[in-house]
Amino acid sequence: MKHELASNEYNKRREQCEAGVRVLSARLPGINLLPYQTESLDVMSLLSVSGLKNFNGSFNLVFDGEARRGALILASGSVDQTNTYVFEVVPRGVTESAAKSLQYWSTWNGDDTMVAVWNPADEAQDFAFTLFFTGGHYIVPLHLEPRATRTLNVSEIVQNQVPDAEGNVIPASVHAGTAKIVEVKGMALEADFHPVMLLINNLDKPGFIGALGTILGEANINIATFHLGREAAERDAIAIVGVDQVLPEAIQHKLRALPHVRYVKVLRF
Repeated sequence: MKHELASNEYNKRREQCEAGVRVLSARLPGINLLPYQTESLDVMSLLSVSGLKNFNGSFNLVFDGEARRGALILASGSVDQTNTYVFEVVPRGVTESAAKSLQYWSTWNGDDTMVAVWNPADEAQDFAFTLFFTGGHYIVPLHLEPRATRTLNVSEIVQNQVPDAEGNVIPASVHAGTAKIVEVKGMALEADFHPVMLLINNLDKPGFIGALGTILGEANINIATFHLGREAAERDAIAIVGVDQVLPEAIQHKLRALPHVRYVKVLRF
């Protein structure tokens, strides 16, 4: 739906944001580094390759490589228009999480915030995307099919003024806040992802955690992280378990055979 505003500024900004989302999905040319080799990257050239030659604003540059942990050193910094070094910009590692946080969203001065949400599982999932602001919050329910992506436009959510399930709206006078996804299948759940994860859906019954630990322990499989979420006592529950190695099919079969277990999925990141 297009918004007819003065000078079409909203639609222009929306098209720019949608173009930005498409750019975020693009891959830059790969880099092959020999042992002890150093490579200097020209950020402006990278922007040009991405179709953002005249871009003026903030962006993220993400490196994804095939290397052992700690085998690559990154250093970056800011320079002014004369190419004079100004200050250091510390690179940070990117991790996956079952609870995603958006530290800041803004609709000030024609700005907009667009959020892309991806379901990495091989089955449909339900999430709750919550926008927080001074004086309240607003919940957007999300249903994503397997491997599906949905893009949310915060400006549209504010302007539509449609009450959420709790009757809340975001006042038109609100222009900034934070956001977070903290629910899976309607259950509160917060967990950092491990390289190998078990996603288990079960009924919340006594003895499940003990039986799960026994099967993994007897197979000499170490549990690195363990997080639980449930609707209520003796109702639907989800366990996200980080383990240190891939589970053999025979062990997966034993887990699926546990009483009250609905499904067991092995996720790798």
